[in-house]
Amino acid sequence: MKKRIIPGRRYNRLIVIEKIGNRLWKCLCDCGEYLKVGTSQLGRQKHCQYEYRLSDEKYHEKLRKNFKEKYIKKNECWEWNKCVPKHGYGVTGYRRKSILAHRLSWFLFKGIIPDGIDVCHHCDNPKCVNPNHLFLGTAKDNVKDCFSKNRKSHKGEKHPGAKIKGQDVKEIFELRKNGWTHQKLADRFKLTQSTVNNILHRRLWKHIDLGEIWQDLVNGSSEAQTN
Repeated sequence: MKKRIIPGRRYNRLIVIEKIGNRLWKCLCDCGEYLKVGTSQLGRQKHCQYEYRLSDEKYHEKLRKNFKEKYIKKNECWEWNKCVPKHGYGVTGYRRKSILAHRLSWFLFKGIIPDGIDVCHHCDNPKCVNPNHLFLGTAKDNVKDCFSKNRKSHKGEKHPGAKIKGQDVKEIFELRKNGWTHQKLADRFKLTQSTVNNILHRRLWKHIDLGEIWQDLVNGSSEAQTN
């Protein structure tokens, strides 16, 4: 039997407004949202994702309440005191996936983060999750902000993956000048031979001022080639 659709009739949380095409109806959900529903779906489709959105809001409200238990207030910053890996940014879970804590903070307290957009810090404190200290920007905006504040946190020993310090670099050159081999230097500083080679050829840690140490090595290498 052909289904008879009458404008004004209710189907679960949907009220039929008018026909807008072949077997297609404009409906109004109880949440106030309009949507298009096919004739065969009326009666089956109960709502326009209303229950899911309601469930999401309850879940997010719970996250907002629990959020304050995961940070410590220091001055005006909210410093994340749970999982903080080497890169310095807090990490937490959201729907069974890992997410940076400051990004979750923006999402919970400020709203949607568009695709391809970073959440940056006004306060330059990577642990901070205070939404009032955050702003949205592209990766280019983030780098520009970094340089405008003279903040180059990923150079040398400030790099999260750094295994040695600037003083160690100077010692490597001193020991090399005294005849230490690349393998011996690698063992001494727990590095690979290729890393030691890159340091000695100034491909890594080239911002370290070596002064006379570098000049002595260059002169020694030139004399060895001449002889």
